[in-house]
Amino acid sequence: MYIRAIGEITYKLYCWVIRCVYALIHLSPARDRIVFLSRQATIPSLDFTLLADELRGRFPDWQILFSCYRDSGSFLKRVVGTLKHLRYVARSRICIVDGYSPAVSVPNLDPQLVVIQLWHALGAIKKFGWQSVGTPAGRTPAQAEIFAMHRNYTAVIASGAGAQAAYADAFGYPLERITPLGLPRMDYLLDNDPRGGREQIRELLLTQYPELHEEGVLTLLWIPTFDRAKSATEQTRQEELQKLRSALDEQFIVDAQDTPRFRIIVSRHPFDQDTQNDADEDTRDAQENILCIPKIKTIDLLGFADYVIADYSSAALAAALLRKKVLFYTPDIDDYRISPGLNIDPEVEFPAITFRTPHDLTAFIEQDLAAERYQHSGFWQYCERYFAHEAMDFTTPITSQIANFILASMDA
Repeated sequence: MYIRAIGEITYKLYCWVIRCVYALIHLSPARDRIVFLSRQATIPSLDFTLLADELRGRFPDWQILFSCYRDSGSFLKRVVGTLKHLRYVARSRICIVDGYSPAVSVPNLDPQLVVIQLWHALGAIKKFGWQSVGTPAGRTPAQAEIFAMHRNYTAVIASGAGAQAAYADAFGYPLERITPLGLPRMDYLLDNDPRGGREQIRELLLTQYPELHEEGVLTLLWIPTFDRAKSATEQTRQEELQKLRSALDEQFIVDAQDTPRFRIIVSRHPFDQDTQNDADEDTRDAQENILCIPKIKTIDLLGFADYVIADYSSAALAAALLRKKVLFYTPDIDDYRISPGLNIDPEVEFPAITFRTPHDLTAFIEQDLAAERYQHSGFWQYCERYFAHEAMDFTTPITSQIANFILASMDA
C-alpha cells in the first residue's frame, strides 16, 4: 500500500509538470501547423502519411510535421517523448494522434485546438483503453484517472459502425462522438491501380522473394498478436509456430517426394518491426517452409495469402476487405476473455473458423480445399456490416472524407 501511494504521488507530480510545461510553451502564439503524434513507432504510420499528403493540399501554407517515438516502457524515453509532443501540441492548431498521448490528454488544452484520435487499429477485437482498466493487460484505475486517459479529443474516427460501441467504451466518449469514416489505409487496401503503392510493393516483393511465385504451394500468413503483458511472448509464438508447422506437415506433405506443399509467412507486429535494425535479414527456412520478411507491413503481405491465420489482431478485418480467408487460432482464448477482454469473441461469432488446436485448423483447410466450406462461415458478411455506415461513402476516398471532417471540425 505504501509503495502504491508513493507511485501515485510520482504520477501526479509528473502530470503537474506536464501541465506547467504546456502552459509555459502555450504563452507563445499557435502556428498554422498540423502535428501528427504517435507513441507506437519511430516512423509515421501509413494512415499518417496518407492523411498528411491529403492535408497538404487543403492547407498549402501550413506546416505539417510528425513527432513519433516508441513507448518501450522506459520512463526516461517516455519523459523525453512527452516533452517533444508538448512542444508541438502547445503551438499547433490541429493535432492528430493514433493512440494515447499524455501531451494531449493531461494538459488543459486551448479550446480552439482540434484533436483527432485516428486509432492505430482497423477495429477492436480485443478490449483496450478504459475497457481493460483493472486487468493485467491494462492500467490500474488510479493510473487511468491520474493520467486522464484519452481525454481532450475533439473527435474519434472509427473504421466503421461495428467499432463505434467498443470505441465509445474504450475512449470514454458518448457514441455520437465516435465518427465512422474509415481509415486512410482502407484506400490503400482497396486500390487496385497497377501504378499504386500497394501494387509497386507487391512487385518489389516478388522480385526479392521469387518463391512467392511458386504455384501449387499453399501460402498461409500468420499474424500473432503482440502482448505486452506476457514476458515470454516471443518464446510462446515460436512454440506455436512449430506446432502449426508440424500439423501442416501431417496434412500437406507429398509422401512420395517428402516435399512440403505449404509455406508460412510470419508477419511481425509493428512493435516488433520497430525494434529491428538495418542489419536484420529475412529468414528463409527451406526445410520448415517458414518465411519471415522484416520491415514489411502486414497490409502488404495480405495479398500473397491463401489463408490468413489470426488470433485477436485487427489485421483479420483488413484481410476481409481483400476477401481473404481468415482462420482464428486461439489456444489462449480463455485468458484473453479475462484480460484484456474481447469485443469480438471469434469462438462465439465465427465458431466454424475458430480453432484451439493446430490440428483442427489444418483439418479445416484440407476440407475447405476439397469442398469450399469457407463461404458459409459468415466472416465476410460480418465484416461488411462492421465497416458499413450510412455516413460512409466508398465512392469518395476515405482519406479525403477525413480531411473534410477535420476542416468542418475547425469551423465548429
